[in-house]
Amino acid sequence: MKKFIDLTMPIWEHTAVYPGDPKPELRKNADYEQNGFYDSHLSMGLHNSTHVDAAKHFVQGGASIDSYPPARFACRGWVVNCLGMKEIGREVFQKHEILHGDAVLVHTDHSDRARFKDYFETNPVLTEDAAQYLAERKPSIVGIDSFSVDNSPYPVHKTLLAADVLIIENLTNLASLAGQKFKLLAFPLKIAGAEASPVRALAELYDG
Repeated sequence: MKKFIDLTMPIWEHTAVYPGDPKPELRKNADYEQNGFYDSHLSMGLHNSTHVDAAKHFVQGGASIDSYPPARFACRGWVVNCLGMKEIGREVFQKHEILHGDAVLVHTDHSDRARFKDYFETNPVLTEDAAQYLAERKPSIVGIDSFSVDNSPYPVHKTLLAADVLIIENLTNLASLAGQKFKLLAFPLKIAGAEASPVRALAELYDG
């Protein structure tokens, strides 16, 4: 039997959202007593919870999320241990044989602080030099267990997305992947023209 590890934050009213973004809201439209069925409506920003950024997020004229083939979101994964680091440089990535098409997941444990007020103030970040190195290696995806790979003015976003490297943010549970060989599965919704999408991120463990 295949084994999967869930790497996804839940979407609910208490989800940590970037300051100024709308909070997720799930509203009931119909219920069993009145309508004979249940129906609801979800309103949320595309960068809430675990989500993937497309090039359009920072690259004018860049690809929207619906234009990528599904294969971009199913790829061999690496977990890079960056615990305790505030700035993450290229040297931590050079220790791994990152190939074109891989998924590189940056393990910081910062998502464990999502319920705290300082979540959006104390995040670790990738350096511009690290972003340039990853852009040269051409993984399919760089992910992080924090709300962002960098802070304003977002040089890492710009470097990676301009190089056609997608970004997944707000991952969780990366500690469970230590020493594991796995495939990342993180398919976005097919939202026409959008710059991002929520994903259900899973790690499929390889046998043996």
